[in-house]
Amino acid sequence: MIKKAVIFDADGTLWDSVDLVAKAFSIKLQDFPETKGIRISREDLLPLMGKTMDQFAKSLIPQVEGKRGEEILAHCMQFENFYLSENKVQFYPHLEECIAALKAAEIGRYIVSNCQLGYIDAVLYGEKFSLGKTGDFLDMECYGNNGKKKAENIRILMERNHLHPEDCVYLGDTALDFSSATEAGIAFIHASYGFGQVEGAERSISDLSELIHVLPFSL
Repeated sequence: MIKKAVIFDADGTLWDSVDLVAKAFSIKLQDFPETKGIRISREDLLPLMGKTMDQFAKSLIPQVEGKRGEEILAHCMQFENFYLSENKVQFYPHLEECIAALKAAEIGRYIVSNCQLGYIDAVLYGEKFSLGKTGDFLDMECYGNNGKKKAENIRILMERNHLHPEDCVYLGDTALDFSSATEAGIAFIHASYGFGQVEGAERSISDLSELIHVLPFSL
């Protein structure tokens, strides 16, 4: 029975999908008269990684107001899921070894992200990593599934899997990840190789191979 666990953020922690997402958005935006001609770049997306759909819409297509902007972005994200399932995402180095080390130590592996529903499955589809009760990642929760903020989704995932806060740690790359883990009552490790900078984190890694050595609980 899994008692201790690492809960991973997705973008900037497990993988870098920014270039592919920018391409997917740019393709799909051509389908709508309000956004035809708009091209999305990596630089446009980087400040938004880890944020929610409504924040993406306000930043990327501010000229499309209100619900219409969210509707267009929803179509973009649906296409993004398909596009990512057809194109390989760049996983960070040593992820396979990291997962193997956690498995050997009988430490659970979970994902909580602010992404849309289907995104994590799309990235993992056809890759060497699996999601499910016997998979590399045992369970996940996301904003797109329930509209709840990250701290609440961390708590939901822990409750569903009978995990205690003192036995869990969140690995993420942004200040939002840090504050969400703190609000959820669990320890935090900063993935400094990712997209964001975090001040005040007690633990940090520059490569996934380091994770097993800096966990805040005894193995």
